[in-house]
Amino acid sequence: GCAIPTCPEMNDYVNLTRLLRKYRGGDTLPSVTCQDANGETVKVILSGSYATRIYFREHEGLFTKQLIIPQAKQWALNLGSSEEEAETFSQLHSPREIWDYATALMNKSGILRFQPWVARDVEMFVKTYD
Repeated sequence: GCAIPTCPEMNDYVNLTRLLRKYRGGDTLPSVTCQDANGETVKVILSGSYATRIYFREHEGLFTKQLIIPQAKQWALNLGSSEEEAETFSQLHSPREIWDYATALMNKSGILRFQPWVARDVEMFVKTYD
């Protein structure tokens, strides 16, 4: 996966919450633009339970209708799936199976990440078990 960008906005819980609560639906989730570790400008899409729930409920029909096999397969490959995983994904029909598999692919790719302070706290907690 990509390195976590260094954005002052991403280290301010109050600011992130404010940005996320402004979202009222539509095609674009809230985002911030900042620099990655290599100094390149990146756009970070912000998502929390509130914004994600609104976005996916609003767009559910688009995501769960019959998959178009070549596009579904390429989407899975773009996320870093194996050929076999991409082929399996492209053959799914049930909305529940599509969502479960898509979520698994996103988790595997690292596209969904904890906010930096949450990742730090989880890491510290896990280390207590070593």
